[in-house]
Amino acid sequence: MQLDRLLNRSKRTLGQFTPAQWDKDEWHPLLGPWRFIQVLSLCIVFLTVELNTFFLKFCLWVPPRNPVIVYRLILWWLIAIPTTREYNSYLQDRKPVKKVGAFCWLSLAICIVELLICIKFGHGLYPKPMPVWLLGKKDTMILLACSPQASWKLFDPVS
Repeated sequence: MQLDRLLNRSKRTLGQFTPAQWDKDEWHPLLGPWRFIQVLSLCIVFLTVELNTFFLKFCLWVPPRNPVIVYRLILWWLIAIPTTREYNSYLQDRKPVKKVGAFCWLSLAICIVELLICIKFGHGLYPKPMPVWLLGKKDTMILLACSPQASWKLFDPVS
């Protein structure tokens, strides 16, 4: 009896910190070639942020247990939540004139600045050029990724 009252009170208290209603986010990456590129660009930005975490730690010689790394990841987590929401709202909005939100621009700017820092301080860390066979594989993967997008309209049964 006492445990049930305590459990109900804690559920009600924690429920105060949740939204009044939950929105369903639908990305629909295969809706068309342009939508696929839009969703893919979000994935590329997030993967770049993740790569920057490790590369900044490597090229700036930051020790693994440094709290700055944890603070940076927490900051990115807090920025990524409204950024993802704003970008999803931008993709789902059907208005002819639409804008992305401030968090989208902020996170993109931070990602680009971090990438430029990685490029600047990472110059000379890898003196050998990339092997030719690896470049060929990379070009093949890019071609395989882009060819379905190029032929999307050719084989579209609707048009």
